[in-house]
Amino acid sequence: IGPRHWTVASPDGAYVGCFAKDDEGNSQFNVVDTASGDMHQISHHPFSATSAFTWRRDGQAVAYVANGSVIELSITDGDFIRLTPQAAADTAPTHHACVYSPDGTKIAFMNTVHATHKAFTQLFVVDSAGR
Repeated sequence: IGPRHWTVASPDGAYVGCFAKDDEGNSQFNVVDTASGDMHQISHHPFSATSAFTWRRDGQAVAYVANGSVIELSITDGDFIRLTPQAAADTAPTHHACVYSPDGTKIAFMNTVHATHKAFTQLFVVDSAGR
């Protein structure tokens, strides 16, 4: 459910990440343990994710767009950090996937920049929380 995405295995193959609706109908990040097949809800946002997710190379976090921000979610404790200020829909990060740099220190995302009589989709980069 939620944003169009594919299930993606964590870098070590221990989990497969996916989105699923919670009891309030919000799209939440979940993992499926590849050894047991058990599914665990990781995020508990009062809002839905709106983009596909990407694993950080250490497998300890994922990044995605939600609630007008780029979000980095800790897999171990479900805590999240807004890496960009929360913005209104017309100025928020787009619903394209966020992508980590190879070393995991940066996250690239798309945003629409409004200019006189035109709008342009641009690539932006923000620092990972790197917890």
